[in-house]
Order: sequence, then structure tokens, then C-alpha cells
Amino acid sequence: MRREQALSTLARPAVQDALLAALALVVSLGYLIVTAADAGPIAVGQMVAAAAIGALTGLSLILRRERPILVVAVVVGAEFAAAVIFGGDPKGLTLFPACVAFYSVGRYLPARSGWPVGGVAALAYSYDVPPQITVVYAIVLIAIGQSVRARQELNRRKHIQTAAEAVHSERRRIARELHDVVAHHISVMNLLIGAARTTPDLDASHEALRRAEQAGRDAMTEMRGLLNVLRADDAEDKSSEDGAVGSPDSLDTLVARARETGLPAELVIVGERRPLPSAVDLAVYRVVQESLTNVRKHGQGGRATVQLAYRSSALSVEIIDDAMSARRPATGGYGLAGMAERVALCGGMFEAGPRPQGGFRVFADFPLPAASGEETS
Repeated sequence: MRREQALSTLARPAVQDALLAALALVVSLGYLIVTAADAGPIAVGQMVAAAAIGALTGLSLILRRERPILVVAVVVGAEFAAAVIFGGDPKGLTLFPACVAFYSVGRYLPARSGWPVGGVAALAYSYDVPPQITVVYAIVLIAIGQSVRARQELNRRKHIQTAAEAVHSERRRIARELHDVVAHHISVMNLLIGAARTTPDLDASHEALRRAEQAGRDAMTEMRGLLNVLRADDAEDKSSEDGAVGSPDSLDTLVARARETGLPAELVIVGERRPLPSAVDLAVYRVVQESLTNVRKHGQGGRATVQLAYRSSALSVEIIDDAMSARRPATGGYGLAGMAERVALCGGMFEAGPRPQGGFRVFADFPLPAASGEETS
């Protein structure tokens, strides 16, 4: 943990620049020591001035990200000052800061200003030596900085594109959720209100209206859950909200509600029921919900059978109705296409189409983690 914290601290730009400034100061002082040993005694005033120049150029590197032009100007000015103090070619005093400054000009300035600034600075820096040498290494350093800048800009654009795709995907997911919630509950309410309007039995009419009212409340509850998901700050909150909708008991309620609206429906469980991953749980719930809604809309006179088959590493969901009326799979909207997309996001397989003997079949197969106690090969 401490190692990770230390690495995180070193990765901060301010810390990196401070380390560069300290390193530049050490290199400059080292140059002074070596120069003093080779050239003999140096006046105290020269040593103090040279140390001040080394400190100034080193500290200027702290501003290399925000003020790269200022930093390269300080380095060039320090080189002129060092030449006046020492005479000859004292570039060892400012060489390391100059390398960092030229790289920073390429890294933190756009090409249209980085290259002119770097070129002028390189020519000025090489006033007392053949300019070809300094200009060449300055060009190399600026080019390296420009390449790093271009790569990070490309990564930034990719990040923006990925974020935009994520927003688009989330909008489609919310559209599917709204479609499923509204289509299911409104179809239930229409059937119940129609039954209440046409039945001569006052008690039965009141009961149908009560159920329609409850369906409206359920729709509001689920839509409120969707709004909570939109307000959630992290994916974990989203998963918890989604998982509440697709709990195992909710399928029993869903099928029971279908029977209350006059649709003969039954739920068949094959294998031992067990907890499902939240994404699979929600997908199963929505597939069954949308399928029952479609049966009510298109399968007049038929009955629906919902079968869940639990296996050691998979779960299959099959919804069959035996209505004889012809029905085509939807080619647009969020019905069958939305179901297929949900199943695909869970890594499953989806099939839907008319049955040869009449009616319609929806089938989805979801891979699951091996059940506890099962041996895996």
C-alpha cells in the first residue's frame, strides 16, 4: 500500500517538476566542482554567481508546463550570464536545464508556436559555438516533445469518443427501460380498465380498477427507480437499483399479474432456483415482461408459458404462446431488438420467431458462473 502511494505521489506533475529542478541544481553544482578542479582556483564571486545561475535555471523548470516560453528564455539568458562570468563556453552549467526547456517547448506548445520559439531559442543558445550542434539536438528534443503531445492528444480524443459512446449507450439503455416499463404497465391498465368498463358486475369492475391503479403505481415505482439510476454517481449504485427490479420473486408476480388481466399464463421452473448476477437477473425479467406484453397485444386467444431452466453453468428462458393469429417479429423500436441487445450484453444467445404449429416463441440462453458445489473442469 505504501509503495502504491509513493508511486502515485511520484506520478504527480508538480512532484516530477520539483525533482527535475533539484536534479538540474545538482548537475549545475557538479559542473562547478569539476570546473574548479580542472581550471584551478575560481573567485568566490564567480562561484556564487554561477551557483545562483544554476539555482535560477533549475527552479525555472517548475514552470515548464505552464510557461515553457519563459523557461527557455530564462535558460538562454542564464547562458549569456554564465558566458560573461566565466568566458569561453560554459554550457555545462545550463545544459541539463536547456535540454528540459527545449523538450518542454515541444511538449506544451502547439506546433505553430513551438517550432519558431524553439528555433529562435536554439540559435540564441548557440551564439558562442557552431550553431549546427545546438540546433540539431534542440530540434530532436522539440520533435520528441511534439510526438508526446500528439500521442496524448490522440489519447484524449479517444477518451472523449469513448465517453460519448458510453453516453449514447446509456441513452439507449434508458430508452429500453422506459419502453419496457411503459409498454407493459399501460397494456395491463388498458385491459383492466376495459374489463371494468364492460363488466356488469360492480364488484368485479371495482376490483379491475383497483388492479389498474396498482399497475399505475408499479409503473411509477419502476420509473422512479430509473431516475434514481440516472442520479447515481457510480456503477455499483446502478447495479443495486437494477437488481431490485429483476428479483426472483418478481417473475412470479409478473406472471400472476398477467393472469389477473385475463391472459392464461404459467411459470415453470426446471432445476434448482439460485441467485443470478444482477445484469442477468434484470435481463431475464425484462425479456419475460416484454414477451408477456407482446402476447397480450398480438396473441389473442392464446396462453403463455414461461419456462426457466437452471443448469450448472447456464440459464435458459423460454416464453411460448399458442395463439393461432399470425404475427411477425418487430423490425424496429425497442421490442425484440431491445431483448436481443440485453441478452447479447450478458454474453447470451437470443432467438425469437413464429412456431410451425402456431403462436410465437422467445428463447434466451445466459451463461452463468458454475453453481456452488459443482466441480469445474
